[in-house]
Amino acid sequence: MRFTENPALQSQLNKLQEAKREEKVGSGTEIKYHGEQIPIKNEKMVIALTKIRELKEALDKFKHSNEIIDESDEARRMSLFIDLFSAYDDASKLATKEKEENKSIESLQQIYILMENYFKSEKLQSVIERNRLQISNAVKSFVADIGFDNVWHCKKNTKHKTTFPQDIVKLYDNLLQFCKSYLEIESSNPDFKIIKMIELTETTFKTIRNFYVACTHFSYGKLVEGYSLLLHFEELYSGVQTMQKNYDISLQSADAQLSKDLDFCLHNF
Repeated sequence: MRFTENPALQSQLNKLQEAKREEKVGSGTEIKYHGEQIPIKNEKMVIALTKIRELKEALDKFKHSNEIIDESDEARRMSLFIDLFSAYDDASKLATKEKEENKSIESLQQIYILMENYFKSEKLQSVIERNRLQISNAVKSFVADIGFDNVWHCKKNTKHKTTFPQDIVKLYDNLLQFCKSYLEIESSNPDFKIIKMIELTETTFKTIRNFYVACTHFSYGKLVEGYSLLLHFEELYSGVQTMQKNYDISLQSADAQLSKDLDFCLHNF
């Protein structure tokens, strides 16, 4: 997967994209959130939404590409995520500004609050997606450079710079913070299945994190602590299976990659 690296050509492409965004302003657009359809007429917000959709489409190309993603492509993908986060922030600020300008109109306040939460929710989903990619890359690095068979005392025995289990744990800590925020935003969602899916996802992240905490103890030569956490991982894993049954959600069907990540830990138990 290759992208334009010529600054002049990229500048021209940006201008064409901006022109296309402005063409779409006349017809307006709408967003759907928590069962509500919210029409968007504000010119700047329509442009912001169009930019968001373009960035998401660009990121989707990575998902559906059969080509090998090299370092430059991965850097480009991460840069697109940063642009997407910024676009969500811009749209959210516009919604907040409109809410303040129309604070005397009580009937509009709830609509603007929904708009603000929509952009926050969408951004959090994208942040979680980005962080999961970072974790995936970190796990690949750890497996390639050290591996589970050599995790014992690897902090002492590995002299070169690489990814250690504790680095993966830190990434999961960060990810779980965003999951918590996402769940808080979606707590008022009338679709309870979405809330259940977020809770199942969060619990699965915690379970996988526990596995890498165990690996972290092994990397420092702490045998008893490591095995104790592996036993806890087994309990947490069983809890995820029970949760799927209780919630009537198949992790394999809802999030195949997360299911693979969990089974990967079990395989290396």
